[in-house]
Amino acid sequence: MGTETSILQGCDLEEPLETPSQQDWTIHPAKRNDGSRVSVFVHKKTEQQNDKRIEHAAKGGVSHNNVYTSSIYVSQDGGWRLGGMEQLCKFHEATIQFLEQMCPMRNSKIIPPEEQEKSTCTLSAEFGHARDAYAFGVLAQELLAYLGELGDIAVDFSTVIEQFLNPDPTQRPKLKTLLCNKLFKNDFLQIINFLNNITIKSESEKTLFFKSLVPKLLELPSSLVAARLVPKLLTRFVMADFDAVEYVFPHLFTPNSDPMSETGFQDGHVNPILPVQEFKESIIPIIEKIICVRETHVRLALLKYFASYVHLFDTDVLRKTILPQMLLGLRDSNDDIVSSSLHALAEIVSILGGKTVVGGPRRKLFLDGRPK
Repeated sequence: MGTETSILQGCDLEEPLETPSQQDWTIHPAKRNDGSRVSVFVHKKTEQQNDKRIEHAAKGGVSHNNVYTSSIYVSQDGGWRLGGMEQLCKFHEATIQFLEQMCPMRNSKIIPPEEQEKSTCTLSAEFGHARDAYAFGVLAQELLAYLGELGDIAVDFSTVIEQFLNPDPTQRPKLKTLLCNKLFKNDFLQIINFLNNITIKSESEKTLFFKSLVPKLLELPSSLVAARLVPKLLTRFVMADFDAVEYVFPHLFTPNSDPMSETGFQDGHVNPILPVQEFKESIIPIIEKIICVRETHVRLALLKYFASYVHLFDTDVLRKTILPQMLLGLRDSNDDIVSSSLHALAEIVSILGGKTVVGGPRRKLFLDGRPK
């Protein structure tokens, strides 16, 4: 929340997007000074000075009370975000009076039977999840129709949906039980969940994860890897992991210049994960930022595979951003940094020329002594 100056400073707001009429927010696409895209939520003015809905939107450990498509936002990278938090409340606060007051802002399709029968107050906190569980069942039922043919998985998930739509609220499972369903147990979700929680993983868990990661990445659509997983793999914490540098980065930092080549994992070989264009669009911009990070493990990880991607930099970026960083590395006290920086400079010479890289006056010192 906060003030406009603290939130919107440095953001260039565009025209608001169309949203459901019952929402009290306008959503503006916006661009930060650094060029990154964001979504800015602006609450509409209200004459009710004691309107508690804004306060509700800032609460964690509660029931949502309005899980439906109108509360879901899809980011540019394909991620889903749950919004529409104005109707949140603690389980014990979900009285008949509270829900009736919020009814105009909630979708009528997700109102569970017990609430329609005014029996909500008989539910204990043990079953406080039942309202959101029912709403999820409605949401999932509608979304399933758009997913096309999913075979046995769809049949299995339809059975799960029936459990969430059980008219008896005490029989509805908690949402966390979905994590055990095979629809949600796929490589992509397991990878992204591991990366989200990598700071609490043991060394043995991380070793096993990174050793087995590349074959799984090759099985996923490259566009999905580029949009959702690359930013999580190119973090300081991952780049500090020796197993990630050894088992993942050779394949991640090598663009695939031959899209018709064999895509299956070949042990003992470099298996490029991303085609050149997706590499250039997803990895290169991140490297341009983190190349300025003065942490040994980050710099060494980038320099180790520098020759594989140096040609993908814009020449202006290579001259103004990358080159100064390589020259800076020559003055470091760490010999590995110095050695790797020299190798990188040699690669840059072939693109920018020796005059740009070395600087200063040059003259011909070596003669062609071959017989004519």
